[in-house]
Amino acid sequence: MKKLHCLVLVDGILLLVLLLVGTGCSKKQPAGKTLARVGDEVLTEEMVKKEIAEGKINQFQQQDYITHWVETEVLYDEAKRQGLDNTEEIKRAVEEMKKRMAINALIQKDIIDKTQENLPDSTLRSYYNAHAPEFILNEDVARL
Repeated sequence: MKKLHCLVLVDGILLLVLLLVGTGCSKKQPAGKTLARVGDEVLTEEMVKKEIAEGKINQFQQQDYITHWVETEVLYDEAKRQGLDNTEEIKRAVEEMKKRMAINALIQKDIIDKTQENLPDSTLRSYYNAHAPEFILNEDVARL
């Protein structure tokens, strides 16, 4: 379990590095009210609103998100200054993360494609009738 937790943590860090490397290549200034700036990187109000809209954070986590963003950018700038962003180890990790993300996207796409199939009502009704006992709750789930 500890190994799995460590693997998830490493994946998260690699994803963050990948995102930072990917966004670092673009130097156009985002439109909107600037909330924070580190070097050439800018965090706008619209970017935070997008995070909220996508369910990645809630409105009560905005300040923590901004603080984390600034800390991440400062640390990444220092890593770049020391040349740590272009090591072979980082390049391999970025490639591995790209593969994992592409595989996850493929799996999610397949799941979405399969769940959005338009099945005729007769097929759905037949399935329900054949599996009706599976849809019956034998005990209360909630009580008011």
